[in-house]
Amino acid sequence: MDTVPIQSGLTTTDVLAIIGAVTGIVGTIAGVSALVWDYYKWRHSERVRLTVLATPGFVSTSDPYTKYIHISVTNVGKIPTTIKLLSFHGFDSKKHLKSRRGHHVSLVMTLGYGTLPVRLNPGDDWIGGIRQDQFVEYQAYKYFYVQIEDTMSEFPFRAEIEKTLIWPDA
Repeated sequence: MDTVPIQSGLTTTDVLAIIGAVTGIVGTIAGVSALVWDYYKWRHSERVRLTVLATPGFVSTSDPYTKYIHISVTNVGKIPTTIKLLSFHGFDSKKHLKSRRGHHVSLVMTLGYGTLPVRLNPGDDWIGGIRQDQFVEYQAYKYFYVQIEDTMSEFPFRAEIEKTLIWPDA
């Protein structure tokens, strides 16, 4: 009977093969991770980002008896855009709010101050306002939102308007 001697160690070739396999796996994982990260950065940084604030109860010094809903829009993204439409929406529930289907929609054609359309470069602000007494019918809704639509975004930007500042008993 012939017996085959058993080797009890790794040869240099075996060690180099293991190192090569580990290096290949780590390199592949790092490469795929870098591609995923670049896609994420491209998808989320190269887009329009607007910050919308709406403050009711704003009073002008030229007409202290008329209250306005003061709207401020700031382009905090890296891409210029043009604001083309301002609208107000009333929602009864969070479900309707998420589906973006307001029960009562008002498109603003004439502002109290500010003009539309307006181009916003990165870092630019736009300020506008509309008479607050035009929105009494929105008191019946649970949520009251202003919505800004621009030329570059797929979805509009929104801000909730605090109803208790317009109607204290709301």
